[in-house]
Amino acid sequence: MYTSKRKKTVWFLRAPPLHPPTPDQEYFRDFFRTAATDWRALTVQERDDWATAAHRLSLGLSGYCLWVWYRRTRDHGALNTIQRQSQITLALPP
Repeated sequence: MYTSKRKKTVWFLRAPPLHPPTPDQEYFRDFFRTAATDWRALTVQERDDWATAAHRLSLGLSGYCLWVWYRRTRDHGALNTIQRQSQITLALPP
């Protein structure tokens, strides 16, 4: 969308992609789709625990971003440190 010289809004359809998605794009799209589905499956209390842990440690992340980070890295040592320093036991992703 853009504004013409006559101050009218001009809408146009988005062009379709020229190439199919790469295997990496498909992998990451599936990864984020699964991470979001698993996040929604957590209870409200479990989601709040992730958000509180991120806030207590001033990580500059939301609880969801911390969840996705752990899903991606599976860094157990860092997660143990986060749990110990925040004094919160976090629900682990599948």
